[in-house]
Amino acid sequence: MAWCGWEKTSASLFFSFLFLVIVCVTPLVEGGAFYFPQVGARAASMGNAFVAVADDASNVFHNPAGMTQIEEAVGNYSADIIFPVFTYKREANDQVYATEYQQLRVMTPFYLGFVSPSKDYEYTSGFAFYDAWGGLPMWRKEASSRYILKHMFLIVLHGTYSMAYPLTKSFSIGGGLSLIYCYMQQNKSLDFQDLAGKEAEEDYYNEMDILMTGDTFGFGGNIGCLYKPTENLSFGLTYTPQVDLNFDAEMKSTTPFLMSALMDEMTLKAKVTMYLPHNVRGGFAFRISERLLAAFDVTWVNWDVSKDTNVNFDEGEFFIKERDHIAIPRYWQDSMTYSVGLEYNFDKWNIPVLRCGYTYDEWAIPEYTMMIDNPDANKHNFSFGGSYIYDKKVTIDFGYEVRFYDDRHVTNSVYTSDDPAIVGGVANGYYKEMIHALYIGVRMLQE
Repeated sequence: MAWCGWEKTSASLFFSFLFLVIVCVTPLVEGGAFYFPQVGARAASMGNAFVAVADDASNVFHNPAGMTQIEEAVGNYSADIIFPVFTYKREANDQVYATEYQQLRVMTPFYLGFVSPSKDYEYTSGFAFYDAWGGLPMWRKEASSRYILKHMFLIVLHGTYSMAYPLTKSFSIGGGLSLIYCYMQQNKSLDFQDLAGKEAEEDYYNEMDILMTGDTFGFGGNIGCLYKPTENLSFGLTYTPQVDLNFDAEMKSTTPFLMSALMDEMTLKAKVTMYLPHNVRGGFAFRISERLLAAFDVTWVNWDVSKDTNVNFDEGEFFIKERDHIAIPRYWQDSMTYSVGLEYNFDKWNIPVLRCGYTYDEWAIPEYTMMIDNPDANKHNFSFGGSYIYDKKVTIDFGYEVRFYDDRHVTNSVYTSDDPAIVGGVANGYYKEMIHALYIGVRMLQE
C-alpha cells in the first residue's frame, strides 16, 4: 500500500511537471520562426526594394502584377545560405551568467519560379515554390536556455500560382493563390535534478526531454498592382492576407533516469495555431539614368495578431480536466521595414551589373515577452551583389548581406524567475545577434 501511495505521488508529480512543460514549450510554436522576404538573389542584393521593379520571375512573390512586364517565358531559381550568430547572457539576482552560444545551423531558403505570357491573350501566368519562413536554432546541452529550447526545425513551404492582367498600358493587376505546408519539430529539457539534490548544471541524466512535432496545410495568397506612368518611373503595391496554420501537435517525453522505475514515456495531444501575419508593401522605382535604377520600399507587417498562443486540449485529457486550453502571452507589435536599393548597368566587362541596398527593420517582440527562441531587435541590413551574363539566355545573380541587430537588455520578461534554483523560464539578460547571408540565383529565358 505504501508503494501504491508513492506511485500515485510520483504520477501526480510527473503530471505537474508535464503541465509546466506545456506552459513553457508552446510559445515556441509561434516564436523561433524567421521571416525571409529576401526572395531572389537580385532583389535581396538591392535591399529587397523590389515591389515596384518586379520584372523577373521572383515577382510571383514580390508583386504578381509585375508579371505583365515579362515578354518571354523566364525561370528563376535562387538559394539563400544564412548563417545566424547569436549569444545570450542570463541575468538573475543581480548576477550576469556566462555567455551562451547558439550552435551554428545553416539555413537555406530557396525560390523556384516560372512566368510565361499567354500567346493568345493579354494575361500572364506564373508559379513558384519557395520557403520564406523557417528556423533551425540549436543550443548546447549545458546552456540554461535548454529549458526553453534545445533545438527547433520549422519549415513553411509555399506553392503559388499567379495571374496578371494589364488594365491599361500603364496599370496592371495580379494575384496568386498559395497552398502552404508547414512542419515543426521542437525540443527542450525539463529539470528533474532538484529531486536528486543535484545542481542544475551537474547531471543531465535526471532531465526530461520533451519533443513536440506536428504538420499542417493551409491556404494563402497575395494581390498586387503596378503603375508605370513613364518608362522611367513605376509604383507598386501588394497585400498578403493573414494565414492561420492549425496544428494537431504531439508531445512526447522521455523518462528521467531516477524516475525510470516509476513511469514510462508519455505522449500528449494538443492543438496549436501559428499565424502568418498580414502585410502591406508599397514602393516606387525610378531610372535615374540609362544605367542607374533606384528603388524604395516600405512594408507594414501586422505582428499584432500574435497576442497569445493558445494550446487547446481534447476534453478529458488527464491532468487538465478543469481547463481546456492554456494561453501564452505574446503581445507582439506591428512593425515597419524601410528598404532602398540601387542597380547599375556598366554594359561592359564580364560582370555588367552591380547592386547594393540598405534595409531598416523594426523590432516586433517587446521586452516583456522576449525569449531566446526568437531573439528580435531593430535591424540594419546592408547588401551587395551583381550579375554575370553567361549567355543571352542565362544570367547568374549573386549577393551578400549582413544584418546587424541592436543589442537588447531584457529586464522584465514574463517568462523569467529570479530564483537561482529555477533554471527553466530564463529570459532576462543580454541578447546579441548578427546574420550573414549569401545569395545565388539563375535567371533563364526560354528558348
